[in-house]
Amino acid sequence: MSKVTIIDEINIPYEKAQINGIKIYWGQYSADDQSSYISINQIIEEDSDKVKKIYLNWINKIGDIKINSIPLYEKLKIRDKYSAWWQSYFVQKSNYEHSYQINEAIKLIAFQEWARKKSIKEISLYTSNKKLYLCLKEFSKNADFIFKGYLIKKNFQNICIRSLIYYSFPKRLKAIVWLIRRLKYSIPFINIGKNNFKKAKANILFIDYLLNIDKDEMKKGNFKSSYWGDLTNTLKKNKIKSSWIHLPVNLDKNEFIFKKTNDISNGLKLINEVSNDYQTHITIDSFLSLNVVLKTIFDWLKLSKKGPSFKLNLKIPKIGYLNLWELYQDEWNESIKGVSAISNCLDFNLFDSIFRNYNNDSKLVYLFENQSWEFSMIQAWRINKKLEIIGYAHSNISYWDLRKYFASKTFLNPDFPMPDKFGLNGDLAKSNFSFNNIEENKIIKLEATRYMYLNKLRNFKNKYNFKKELQSNFKKVLLVVCDYNISQTKKQLEILEGINKYLNKNFKIIIKPHPGNNKINMENSKIKFTITDKSISELINKVDCVFTSNTTTVALEFFFLGKYIISMLDPSKLNLSPLRKEKGVEFITSSKDLENSLKRYKSNFDLLRNNSSCFYINKDFRYWLALIEDN
Repeated sequence: MSKVTIIDEINIPYEKAQINGIKIYWGQYSADDQSSYISINQIIEEDSDKVKKIYLNWINKIGDIKINSIPLYEKLKIRDKYSAWWQSYFVQKSNYEHSYQINEAIKLIAFQEWARKKSIKEISLYTSNKKLYLCLKEFSKNADFIFKGYLIKKNFQNICIRSLIYYSFPKRLKAIVWLIRRLKYSIPFINIGKNNFKKAKANILFIDYLLNIDKDEMKKGNFKSSYWGDLTNTLKKNKIKSSWIHLPVNLDKNEFIFKKTNDISNGLKLINEVSNDYQTHITIDSFLSLNVVLKTIFDWLKLSKKGPSFKLNLKIPKIGYLNLWELYQDEWNESIKGVSAISNCLDFNLFDSIFRNYNNDSKLVYLFENQSWEFSMIQAWRINKKLEIIGYAHSNISYWDLRKYFASKTFLNPDFPMPDKFGLNGDLAKSNFSFNNIEENKIIKLEATRYMYLNKLRNFKNKYNFKKELQSNFKKVLLVVCDYNISQTKKQLEILEGINKYLNKNFKIIIKPHPGNNKINMENSKIKFTITDKSISELINKVDCVFTSNTTTVALEFFFLGKYIISMLDPSKLNLSPLRKEKGVEFITSSKDLENSLKRYKSNFDLLRNNSSCFYINKDFRYWLALIEDN
């Protein structure tokens, strides 16, 4: 082999080119000419563990870069209290939410590993991604390959002008605007529960989000959250006192929540009044003050001045012949002077103020997702000399959700702000998390609080009417669970439309929009369907197959209950499904794939297969109680 042609997007006009050798599709799993192409996603999965380790080790090496003989993570310390390195996008590794370039980095690493085993002389590239173009161009130069790049102009027709204007603003200006807006929406929360929090004699401290709180129960003075299920009632029954810190969510994505800050603040006040001292609730903004704001601005200014002086672009380590700086320079700038930077400074100073006023010798439990605020919180907890921290993985742990994984050397770094223990909610999470290879005594079992409702459904018997099944007009029910992301939902619906005749003949289609984004366009659809907003518990006995995107956690719940799962992969991204490589789950990328999967579905599919180890759902919360009572 001497020539490789990389085609980034299938709609790029490359057809007229004379292509010899191997074609690699960069953003696609399959094509019509399957005999002469390779998918980069297939290359990744063939050597996934090695590629993943290479990436995690690279992140660790960046933190160890020496600046005047001092590691970067130490040079980024502010007031000798906390390091902005641990709060950076580099460490957070959120390929799920904002660091989409991680997908490109993983693909490039996998390509390099694949290329090492081949006799390559020339690389041709067709792409509209300038950063990918520059990375592969430098890679080819370093590896002594001939490089022929064809950079296609992007179509800006569907791009919002407002977004382009905002993107062009200086990062410092956007940071200041963000801080002003954050302070504006935080005012109703100032001092809520503050005095009670200082006086409370709590056995345990919890940290979660101002999301998923039952508004009707809040109006009655009861705290109920889908994050915690019946755990809060169990704590009361066992006379365990708890304190709670609730965090706001990103303003730019959840403004509707902040428009109801008065309702939420009044609800928290009522909960504190009627809890009989068994619960104390504050928000992180309860401790907002002029002193906190001034410290935040001072820290941010210091960071935004210090960061650029390190000239990281000249020191960034290469991975073999790969230099990934082009992918990450904007992320670095955001982490040291943008909205992320000032937000992290504010989080630390708020937590520092809160923990200085927390007078209990108790453990802290927080929702472990590896968000930047978590590192702010852990560092603030440590400098105030508090006790054990437990990071509770409340949802799922996916193999390619890189937020949950670190290099072995990172875990060994004494300055790394990690929890003392990781609480995992099931054997599936434990199996995936084992990639981290950390001490067994740092892993504990905790009941899956947000999935406890599945207890009522785990022994269901989905009774088929076999007489109807023998009839020629019998149709099985396909539930389509839409994604929060509009583009993902659109792709799901396009795949369905591609086999509308087959679906209409063989299936009854039920479409369930995402509760956080229920706008779907089916006006000109040729599919016969109904739309539902019913819960899983209401649907479980009425559906046979479930079609989801690969990022939704709903697939995990239906899997636990024994349903046949078909999950759509996004070819431009890694497989973020927690069910990757699990039996009884099929991954598809096209209408043809979906039809073949549905044809493979059998009426005697083992609906009652044993998935009980997927979650720990003991009714008595024995694991949680053992954790809290072990002081």
